Amino acid sequence: KLNEILLVIRTSLHPAVLVTVALSAAITALITCAVESDSIWLDYLSSSKPAIAATLGAFLALSLAFRTNVCYQRWWEGRCLWGKLIYASIHCAQQSQSWIKSREKRERFQNTVITFAWACKAQLRGRGLHDELEEGKKLIRRGVLFEKELEVMLSEPGWQPYYCLDVMRCVFTDSMQTSENRLCPEQLKSMEDSIRDMAISIGGLIRLKSTGLPTAYDSFYQTAGIIFLVMASFAWSPEMGWYTPPTAGVITLVFLLMTKIGEFMVDPFGNDMSDLPLKTYCKVTEIQINSIMRRERIPYDLGVGPIDEDGCQGEGVVKSKSVNRQIRFPIF
Repeated sequence: KLNEILLVIRTSLHPAVLVTVALSAAITALITCAVESDSIWLDYLSSSKPAIAATLGAFLALSLAFRTNVCYQRWWEGRCLWGKLIYASIHCAQQSQSWIKSREKRERFQNTVITFAWACKAQLRGRGLHDELEEGKKLIRRGVLFEKELEVMLSEPGWQPYYCLDVMRCVFTDSMQTSENRLCPEQLKSMEDSIRDMAISIGGLIRLKSTGLPTAYDSFYQTAGIIFLVMASFAWSPEMGWYTPPTAGVITLVFLLMTKIGEFMVDPFGNDMSDLPLKTYCKVTEIQINSIMRRERIPYDLGVGPIDEDGCQGEGVVKSKSVNRQIRFPIF
């Protein structure tokens, strides 16, 4: 935990932050030097401004807490939307495993769900699956995505995750209009609800990525910090003397670090330590969907369970005509 905290601090210490801290300490030192010169009007400022400095300090602390809370809410919303996206993706794969009889169509559908997860990660990082830092080429090597299809996704101006959703709709509709499947309105509605949940999740994530805190809010916060620093220097200098500059520098550093941490949480889809582990989310989704695909190879009917040669299961007796029967889920 200590190493993680030190890493966050080191990441936040940009040159601009250090320059700001040094500048605040220099301004405070000048004010301290002026106060110690025994000027009458400076003595008046020092004696009349402690209440103002305390009020501004309380206001600034509340503003910082509010800003940090808003940033954390964005980070938490991104985490919740990714959780919903993972659950909806797995649910879609389960439905396809149950309802799509054609193995080719079923694998096409489930591979597209896997591609959708990785496309969401790329979209939120401002890239596409074709980018060297993304998973497109690895998906081709794993047989999840066709190279020609990746080229088509690259040529399309639309968002790649929505391309995957359209493919899923087409595959399911086509598979349910064959002689092996009979299109059921309840199944179609249930599948569309699952795909809609995936679309809502990525839509919310793109909204978080595209929007941020108002620029005027940060400008107001910085202005209030400067005013507080000046007023506090007049209020503290008579009592603290030359301890005032380092104290002001430490306070400025703490406020700037909290501001930087908030900036990291405003956009939680990058590669910073405080960002969401998008690659882990995509790997979890792919592993779970691959597990669903492998369940059809289980050498017994999941609805019945393992049976012996006499058809016995545990203490009871269960007859099964088909050992490798298709997995069947109820209509959700």
